[in-house]
Amino acid sequence: MAVEPIVRLTRPEVIQVLESITFVVHSIVPEKYRYWKSNLPGACSHPVAICSGPLGTILVLDYDFTSCSTRLLRIRLHQPADVFEEKKGYKDARDVCFSCGVVFVIERGNKAIRFNDMNGSVKLCPNLLRSRTQLESRLRAHNLSLEGNVTTLRQRLAEHLEQIARKVTHPDRVQIEPHLRNPAALCVATTKF
Repeated sequence: MAVEPIVRLTRPEVIQVLESITFVVHSIVPEKYRYWKSNLPGACSHPVAICSGPLGTILVLDYDFTSCSTRLLRIRLHQPADVFEEKKGYKDARDVCFSCGVVFVIERGNKAIRFNDMNGSVKLCPNLLRSRTQLESRLRAHNLSLEGNVTTLRQRLAEHLEQIARKVTHPDRVQIEPHLRNPAALCVATTKF
Protein backbone atom coordinates (compact mmCIF):
# COMPACT_ATOMS: atom_id res chain seq x y z
CA MET A 1 0.00 0.00 0.00
CA ALA A 2 1.28 3.46 -0.88
CA VAL A 3 2.00 5.86 1.98
CA GLU A 4 1.75 9.04 -0.09
CA PRO A 5 -2.10 9.09 -0.41
CA ILE A 6 -2.46 8.59 3.35
CA VAL A 7 -0.08 11.48 4.04
CA ARG A 8 -2.07 13.73 1.69
CA LEU A 9 -5.42 12.77 3.21
CA THR A 10 -4.27 13.37 6.79
CA ARG A 11 -2.93 16.88 6.19
CA PRO A 12 -4.44 19.50 8.54
CA GLU A 13 -6.04 21.38 5.62
CA VAL A 14 -7.90 18.26 4.46
CA ILE A 15 -9.00 17.39 8.01
CA GLN A 16 -10.27 20.94 8.51
CA VAL A 17 -12.37 20.77 5.32
CA LEU A 18 -13.77 17.34 6.26
CA GLU A 19 -14.75 18.56 9.73
CA SER A 20 -16.79 21.39 8.20
CA ILE A 21 -18.78 19.01 5.95
CA THR A 22 -21.89 17.44 7.50
CA PHE A 23 -22.52 14.72 4.94
CA VAL A 24 -20.14 12.79 2.65
CA VAL A 25 -21.21 10.44 -0.16
CA HIS A 26 -18.80 7.87 -1.51
CA SER A 27 -19.57 5.50 -4.36
CA ILE A 28 -18.61 1.85 -3.87
CA VAL A 29 -17.79 1.39 -7.55
CA PRO A 30 -15.99 4.58 -8.64
CA GLU A 31 -16.11 3.96 -12.38
CA LYS A 32 -19.03 4.17 -14.77
CA TYR A 33 -21.30 1.17 -14.23
CA ARG A 34 -20.88 -1.43 -16.93
CA TYR A 35 -23.36 -4.21 -17.63
CA TRP A 36 -22.16 -7.78 -17.62
CA LYS A 37 -23.88 -11.13 -18.11
CA SER A 38 -24.53 -11.49 -14.35
CA ASN A 39 -25.45 -7.90 -13.45
CA LEU A 40 -28.10 -6.99 -16.01
CA PRO A 41 -31.02 -4.74 -14.96
CA GLY A 42 -33.35 -6.65 -12.64
CA ALA A 43 -30.62 -8.89 -11.22
CA CYS A 44 -31.30 -7.35 -7.79
CA SER A 45 -34.63 -5.58 -7.99
CA HIS A 46 -35.63 -5.11 -4.31
CA PRO A 47 -32.66 -5.31 -1.91
CA VAL A 48 -33.95 -5.32 1.68
CA ALA A 49 -30.76 -6.17 3.59
CA ILE A 50 -27.05 -5.92 2.91
CA CYS A 51 -23.88 -6.90 4.77
CA SER A 52 -20.21 -7.36 3.99
CA GLY A 53 -19.36 -10.88 2.93
CA PRO A 54 -16.18 -12.80 2.20
CA LEU A 55 -13.23 -10.82 0.88
CA GLY A 56 -14.31 -8.33 -1.79
CA THR A 57 -18.00 -9.23 -1.75
CA ILE A 58 -21.25 -8.04 -0.24
CA LEU A 59 -24.28 -10.19 0.56
CA VAL A 60 -27.73 -8.91 -0.37
CA LEU A 61 -31.24 -10.19 0.27
CA ASP A 62 -33.41 -9.56 -2.80
CA TYR A 63 -37.11 -9.57 -1.87
CA ASP A 64 -39.96 -10.47 -4.24
CA PHE A 65 -43.10 -8.66 -3.06
CA THR A 66 -45.52 -10.80 -5.07
CA SER A 67 -44.45 -14.17 -3.64
CA CYS A 68 -42.93 -12.93 -0.33
CA SER A 69 -39.83 -14.97 -1.14
CA THR A 70 -36.25 -13.81 -0.88
CA ARG A 71 -33.00 -14.68 -2.64
CA LEU A 72 -29.52 -14.46 -1.14
CA LEU A 73 -27.13 -12.80 -3.60
CA ARG A 74 -23.35 -12.53 -3.40
CA ILE A 75 -22.03 -9.50 -5.27
CA ARG A 76 -18.35 -9.36 -6.08
CA LEU A 77 -17.18 -5.74 -5.87
CA HIS A 78 -15.30 -5.66 -9.10
CA GLN A 79 -15.69 -3.61 -12.23
CA PRO A 80 -18.07 -4.80 -13.60
CA ALA A 81 -19.79 -6.21 -10.52
CA ASP A 82 -20.60 -9.93 -10.62
CA VAL A 83 -23.90 -11.05 -9.11
CA PHE A 84 -24.22 -14.68 -7.98
CA GLU A 85 -27.35 -16.28 -6.53
CA GLU A 86 -26.23 -18.22 -3.45
CA LYS A 87 -29.65 -19.51 -2.41
CA LYS A 88 -33.29 -18.82 -3.20
CA GLY A 89 -36.61 -19.72 -1.64
CA TYR A 90 -36.32 -17.99 1.72
CA LYS A 91 -39.80 -17.16 3.06
CA ASP A 92 -40.09 -13.48 3.93
CA ALA A 93 -36.40 -13.08 4.87
CA ARG A 94 -35.57 -9.60 6.17
CA ASP A 95 -32.00 -9.52 7.50
CA VAL A 96 -28.63 -11.06 6.69
CA CYS A 97 -25.43 -11.32 8.71
CA PHE A 98 -22.03 -12.85 7.89
CA SER A 99 -19.53 -14.19 10.41
CA CYS A 100 -16.60 -16.60 10.12
CA GLY A 101 -17.63 -18.00 6.74
CA VAL A 102 -21.30 -18.54 7.65
CA VAL A 103 -24.22 -16.48 6.35
CA PHE A 104 -27.15 -16.15 8.77
CA VAL A 105 -30.55 -15.18 7.35
CA ILE A 106 -33.56 -14.13 9.45
CA GLU A 107 -36.57 -15.84 7.92
CA ARG A 108 -39.90 -14.54 9.20
CA GLY A 109 -42.01 -16.95 7.12
CA ASN A 110 -40.54 -20.03 8.81
CA LYS A 111 -39.82 -18.20 12.10
CA ALA A 112 -36.21 -19.30 12.04
CA ILE A 113 -32.61 -18.30 11.54
CA ARG A 114 -31.24 -20.19 8.57
CA PHE A 115 -27.56 -20.46 7.73
CA ASN A 116 -25.54 -21.01 4.60
CA ASP A 117 -22.08 -22.46 5.21
CA MET A 118 -19.79 -20.84 2.63
CA ASN A 119 -16.53 -22.38 3.92
CA GLY A 120 -17.67 -25.85 4.93
CA SER A 121 -16.78 -25.11 8.55
CA VAL A 122 -20.12 -25.79 10.29
CA LYS A 123 -20.55 -29.51 9.77
CA LEU A 124 -17.89 -31.72 11.34
CA CYS A 125 -16.46 -34.21 8.86
CA PRO A 126 -14.64 -37.08 10.65
CA ASN A 127 -12.62 -37.93 7.52
CA LEU A 128 -10.91 -34.53 7.73
CA LEU A 129 -9.62 -35.27 11.25
CA ARG A 130 -6.20 -36.77 10.53
CA SER A 131 -4.55 -37.31 13.89
CA ARG A 132 -5.60 -39.55 16.74
CA THR A 133 -5.45 -36.55 19.09
CA GLN A 134 -8.04 -34.65 17.04
CA LEU A 135 -10.35 -37.67 16.99
CA GLU A 136 -9.95 -38.29 20.72
CA SER A 137 -10.79 -34.69 21.61
CA ARG A 138 -14.00 -34.86 19.52
CA LEU A 139 -14.93 -38.25 21.01
CA ARG A 140 -14.35 -36.91 24.54
CA ALA A 141 -16.62 -33.96 23.78
CA HIS A 142 -19.41 -36.43 22.94
CA ASN A 143 -18.57 -38.83 25.83
CA LEU A 144 -17.70 -41.68 23.47
CA SER A 145 -15.20 -44.52 23.96
CA LEU A 146 -11.54 -43.91 23.05
CA GLU A 147 -10.78 -47.63 22.49
CA GLY A 148 -9.52 -48.81 19.09
CA ASN A 149 -7.37 -47.63 16.22
CA VAL A 150 -7.82 -44.42 14.22
CA THR A 151 -10.15 -46.04 11.68
CA THR A 152 -12.39 -47.38 14.46
CA LEU A 153 -12.45 -44.02 16.23
CA ARG A 154 -13.31 -42.22 13.01
CA GLN A 155 -16.13 -44.67 12.30
CA ARG A 156 -17.48 -44.35 15.86
CA LEU A 157 -17.56 -40.56 15.58
CA ALA A 158 -19.20 -40.70 12.14
CA GLU A 159 -21.94 -43.03 13.39
CA HIS A 160 -22.60 -40.79 16.39
CA LEU A 161 -22.85 -37.70 14.20
CA GLU A 162 -25.25 -39.53 11.86
CA GLN A 163 -27.49 -40.35 14.85
CA ILE A 164 -27.55 -36.70 15.84
CA ALA A 165 -28.25 -35.63 12.24
CA ARG A 166 -31.26 -37.97 12.02
CA LYS A 167 -32.87 -36.18 14.99
CA VAL A 168 -32.51 -32.72 13.41
CA THR A 169 -35.56 -31.91 11.28
CA HIS A 170 -34.12 -28.80 9.59
CA PRO A 171 -30.33 -29.09 9.16
CA ASP A 172 -29.98 -25.61 7.64
CA ARG A 173 -31.59 -23.82 10.61
CA VAL A 174 -30.05 -22.68 13.86
CA GLN A 175 -31.56 -24.87 16.58
CA ILE A 176 -33.09 -22.54 19.19
CA GLU A 177 -35.27 -23.37 22.19
CA PRO A 178 -37.81 -21.87 22.77
CA HIS A 179 -38.71 -21.30 19.13
CA LEU A 180 -38.70 -17.77 17.72
CA ARG A 181 -42.01 -15.97 17.17
CA ASN A 182 -41.25 -13.19 14.70
CA PRO A 183 -37.52 -12.81 14.10
CA ALA A 184 -36.72 -9.43 12.58
CA ALA A 185 -33.00 -8.65 12.87
CA LEU A 186 -29.68 -10.26 13.69
CA CYS A 187 -26.29 -8.95 14.71
CA VAL A 188 -23.05 -10.84 15.27
CA ALA A 189 -20.33 -9.87 17.71
CA THR A 190 -17.08 -11.76 17.60
CA THR A 191 -13.75 -11.60 19.36
CA LYS A 192 -11.87 -13.33 16.52
CA PHE A 193 -9.66 -11.10 14.42
